[in-house]
Amino acid sequence: MNMKNKLQVVPVLGLQWGDEGKGKFIDFLVKTKSKKEKLLVARFQGGSNAGHSIFFEDKQIVFHIVPSGILEKNTHNLIGAGVNIDVVSLKKEINEIKSFTPWWHKNLFVSREANIVVPTAKLIEGVEKNRRGFGNIGTTGKGIGPTYSDFYGRTDDLAVYEIEDEKVFKKRYQEIKNSHLKTLSGKYEAKVDEKKLLEAEKIFFDGVKFLRTLNIVSCHNFLTNARNKGRQIIAEGGQGTLLDVRFGTRFDVTSSHTTSAGVCAGLGLPPSTIGNTLGVFKAYATRVGNGPMPTEIGGKESFKWASIKKRKDEENLNYDINDTNSLRQGIAIRAIGKEYGATTGRLRRVAWLDLPLMKYAIALNGITHLGITKIDILDDLKKIPVCVSYKNSTYIDMNKLDKMTPFYKTFPGWKKSTRGCTSYKDLPKEAKTYLKFIEKELSIPIAFISTGPKREEMIVMKKF
Repeated sequence: MNMKNKLQVVPVLGLQWGDEGKGKFIDFLVKTKSKKEKLLVARFQGGSNAGHSIFFEDKQIVFHIVPSGILEKNTHNLIGAGVNIDVVSLKKEINEIKSFTPWWHKNLFVSREANIVVPTAKLIEGVEKNRRGFGNIGTTGKGIGPTYSDFYGRTDDLAVYEIEDEKVFKKRYQEIKNSHLKTLSGKYEAKVDEKKLLEAEKIFFDGVKFLRTLNIVSCHNFLTNARNKGRQIIAEGGQGTLLDVRFGTRFDVTSSHTTSAGVCAGLGLPPSTIGNTLGVFKAYATRVGNGPMPTEIGGKESFKWASIKKRKDEENLNYDINDTNSLRQGIAIRAIGKEYGATTGRLRRVAWLDLPLMKYAIALNGITHLGITKIDILDDLKKIPVCVSYKNSTYIDMNKLDKMTPFYKTFPGWKKSTRGCTSYKDLPKEAKTYLKFIEKELSIPIAFISTGPKREEMIVMKKF
């Protein structure tokens, strides 16, 4: 993959607020490289709160926990130590893909050090979500946040290795459940529907039983052995850089490290193993839930709309993508781009491309190559604004992002279809101008241009 040491780890990371299309690039790399190289895709953080949509044999598959490399027969896949596993979601996900990936069991591995999401963690997150009220952070209610809190609190977390012995598992589960119930009744003064909890537990225990049938391994040792045996590791992240728990738009972030540093912490690998790093971004930007977004199309009005409306509310609006009303224009872009959460179906807020934030994300991750998605969504725009700086600040302060005023450079649209284009020379000259400007401003080469959701709808610019 054009590296001094071909066995260095290759992270594929999102440079925005998630939903950039990372899964497609991982699937593309695996598809094109697996015939020549032995590959391993390792998920390093997050859980079922993330979703990677991939088109495979004309079917849209949404991965939540299973790494995106599972679609290729000769590629190994690891659910790493930094992942929180919802066993119910995992079992359901595998049941949905196993008919066309008969090799899934021998190619899927689970880290013993990963944590398991228990039913009461989901109850806690539901209560916490309701406490935030209007404009909440966009949590999926999957129990991921409380599970990370329990892990770092070193008390009420359940590790995969603790389910291997049934007696140990029963004891640990009961301790965690009792502690969570005390939190719910004491701290939150919340009533628990015992009947629903019993039903959730039944499904959960069935999921734990299923998890025991998988290939459970020690994360660091497994990856070290894989590298020694010549497997190229692709590190797969969920969410995006701007949602990193420490360096994102706090407090409206996810609960894990979504950056290249998270690769090392989530997989048990030293920084020296990180090689070329692919940063993935949309030709525009999207975000789910609360939090600052300086270039949001329609501003506060659009934020309020996305906070209270659902997909069905927009299905028959048919707004023009060139509408002079920015709220309606944002809705039109969302509809064309199908910008609805892969995990929840919620409306994604839509914004123009923000280069200052891109530069911040690139520097934070040590990005060496770029992959851009969804330029085809902009095909019918007459004008395309790009934020090149902020009028009131010369550097990024993530804690003051809501006070930033964007300065835009506007490009003429190409008004031609780029959908499915596989050759750079066939792109309209206006699209080339747009891409060259982005590449020059970011000082990082664009290696891939995605022109549609399908595997083959890709322009390869540089070897990676």
